[in-house]
Amino acid sequence: MMIPKLLPTLSTKKELVHPLANVKKSQVGSDSMVGEGCNISEKVSIKKSIIGKHVTIGDKVKITNSVIMDHVSIKDGCNITGSVICNNALINENSTVKDCQVGESHTIPEGSDVKGEAFTKGHMNI
Repeated sequence: MMIPKLLPTLSTKKELVHPLANVKKSQVGSDSMVGEGCNISEKVSIKKSIIGKHVTIGDKVKITNSVIMDHVSIKDGCNITGSVICNNALINENSTVKDCQVGESHTIPEGSDVKGEAFTKGHMNI
């Protein structure tokens, strides 16, 4: 993924958090961006990632080297690595998503452990 290469050119060594984002006691790396209207709960770690607009992230979530698009909800205790989560997706509690593409409006069930998969609703043209 090109995220780690792109972010240093945008970064000023200061975290890029939109002023209208609500970030509680969490870590947002200087190599990450958080969009407008996000609600990020406590004990969240965001590294080498881009978080879109109006994303809700629960407690104790870890996001690394990923893109989270707009209006996504990530529930408590999730771990997301090397993945793209598309608009309006839902990642339920205690799920691990690694090297995946989660399609628009798709739901990952509670307690899932998925790796290297692409999830879509309906059909997909390749």
